[in-house]
Amino acid sequence: MKDMLDRQLAITYMETNNVPFIEGAEYGMGVPFQGKWYYEKSMIRMIAPKITDQQIFDMETSVKAAQTEDFSEPTETFNNIANVDTAVVATLEREKKIFKGLIFTDPITNLEVDLQEYSGEDANAIINKPPLPPTSVGLNQQTSTQLGIQYFGASDSDGSIQSYFIYIDGAPYDSTTSNSYLISGLTPDTVYLIEVYSVDNDNVQSISSAVCECRTTPSSANVAPTAPGYLASTAIGTYGASFDIKGGVDSDGSVVGYNIYIDGVYKTTTVGLFPANSPNSVNITGLSPMTSYIILVKSVDDDGAESVLGITQGFTTSFPQP
Repeated sequence: MKDMLDRQLAITYMETNNVPFIEGAEYGMGVPFQGKWYYEKSMIRMIAPKITDQQIFDMETSVKAAQTEDFSEPTETFNNIANVDTAVVATLEREKKIFKGLIFTDPITNLEVDLQEYSGEDANAIINKPPLPPTSVGLNQQTSTQLGIQYFGASDSDGSIQSYFIYIDGAPYDSTTSNSYLISGLTPDTVYLIEVYSVDNDNVQSISSAVCECRTTPSSANVAPTAPGYLASTAIGTYGASFDIKGGVDSDGSVVGYNIYIDGVYKTTTVGLFPANSPNSVNITGLSPMTSYIILVKSVDDDGAESVLGITQGFTTSFPQP
């Protein structure tokens, strides 16, 4: 019992020094002594699963310097706890019960508690055990930017599983109620360390699952299509012109349209799946009379990539008719 830490001082230390802990669980664990509550080291690791050994050492040093209680001798055994709030590890809200002739052994302190005369509002303070972690975490989907994981669901000996927390590279990512999850927005050809925690209906978190070391696939570089092979005017008017376009090859997909530029400025895009030898028509409007223009056409593939080169043709709009 000499390693007991004042609970409120420990919570204040974690809040002040940005030690991450499970919110709502900090007051759900503790051992009473002389009207106050205390943590054992094992309880701190349950409340703050990511705490480091150095952080625990620093916390012990700070808290023990501030508390005055002497735990060199074992704490008293409570034979009758009618006037004591609880003598158990957890104080999370549970179903109200009345105990008759029951001896409860605290698994942390090994103290026997006689609950023969204990009843009322505090009789709901029974130990809440953390759930088991998920098992067999592995991949069920893998792309250059996504990793799909699946796992066997966990169980809780004194409740039920509410959700699962997904951690990536040691940091919280998201939560889910499913036994699978799709992680998106990842970097191609990169290793990610994925852990899954189960959370029970009292918001108590399990220890981590086994770490899944997962890698996204390399990104496949898209090959741009070639330039169109054919461009011919079909009508030149005063304020517009029409053209037929065809050709262009995409080695890793298909050509699905053409980007049209007038004097180097983007004008429009023709879109449609069509046979390579059939022309695709485009009408250009909004031009000025008796003006020379250069049309530039570039192929567009099914990945949205544009050909590096294009095909060009000069033309001049006609004189306005009276």
